[in-house]
Amino acid sequence: MTLQQLEKRFTPEFINRFDDIFVFQWLHQEVLGHILDMNIESLNLRIRKYDCQLRLDEAARAFLIKEGLNKRYGARFLKRTIRKYIEVPLAAQISQRLQGEASTLFVAEMQNGKPNLVKVKEQQSRTDEELSFNGKNQSLESQGG
Repeated sequence: MTLQQLEKRFTPEFINRFDDIFVFQWLHQEVLGHILDMNIESLNLRIRKYDCQLRLDEAARAFLIKEGLNKRYGARFLKRTIRKYIEVPLAAQISQRLQGEASTLFVAEMQNGKPNLVKVKEQQSRTDEELSFNGKNQSLESQGG
């Protein structure tokens, strides 16, 4: 609805009861691309504590933008699309990892018309036991023992 349509439909007294009236523009695909990037960046910050990282290939990115484009629900629908196709499968894969497993890069690639997470191993991460063990060795060595 535009302001002119509001003025035609409602009385000035009614419209005057509102402090501000905002007219929103429809989201376009390029804007959704930026919103998608921000959501993936936020997701990467959340999964960093599990020593994981997520990347999207271009086909998966285009799929999420196309599926997440809903004029009625705006960016919320994109968030639901990310949750359905990326977050839920990613959570399942992270929960199956062993503690202390190598840091893992997940890449979302298109397979059978949907994004599929492919696990790519990276460098071996150090477990808490290894860190504390190495710290004890260093303190014993520095004490001459």
